Amino acid sequence: MRTIFVTNACRYAGPDAVRALAGEGHVYCHDASFLEAEVRNAWQGRFADVRALAEVQPDAALAGVQHERRAIDVLICNHFQRPEAKPLADTEADEFRGMLESLLVEPYQFVKAALPALLRSADPRIVFVTSAAPLRPGRDVSLYTSARAGANALVGTLAQELGPQGVAVFGIAPNYYASDDTYSRTAFAENERFRGSVQRNVPLQRLSNAQEMPDLLRFLCLQDSAFLTGQVFAFTGGWA
Repeated sequence: MRTIFVTNACRYAGPDAVRALAGEGHVYCHDASFLEAEVRNAWQGRFADVRALAEVQPDAALAGVQHERRAIDVLICNHFQRPEAKPLADTEADEFRGMLESLLVEPYQFVKAALPALLRSADPRIVFVTSAAPLRPGRDVSLYTSARAGANALVGTLAQELGPQGVAVFGIAPNYYASDDTYSRTAFAENERFRGSVQRNVPLQRLSNAQEMPDLLRFLCLQDSAFLTGQVFAFTGGWA
């Protein structure tokens, strides 16, 4: 049975990650909303072998898991902040610091806190869920794109650093990924203008379906995929 840790389990790719991996081991879920006991209990009731953690800070959250399980086999660093379209001249340094904190510093903190337990695993994996924005940069999102580019670069550097110790490191870089925080399947079905925009920009002419992200996560976390370490996979329907 694998021990799996998912950050920000209620946001972005978190629900898909838990849905994909529940039942494959002991899944520990971090999320700021779990400070409320009612939210934690409701989340745990949705899945088998899933534990919602009350601790929010990386060191505290990982310390409890390591005390219970000693080894962690999979760490999914799933971090999200909605990009705001704004020319660089209209931004402030504090906005950039906040973006870097949530999309780059926090994943770093979780990896650092989890590393001792990952190195006790016989087959450790780290998966960063980032963004495809740096793969095809656009205008007016320089803060977001730069922060995501740093996280994508971290995948490659950690693969080099941790490969000799047996740790495989992957990145998933989505765009046109259907989730509660990104693109709506309901809007795609009902809003002709939105559907037309997707069809013009995405070669597959659609959003991701409900099974594609869980299947990719299962492959990277559970299957014989370690030789792909260091890769950032564009999850975009051909957009990037």
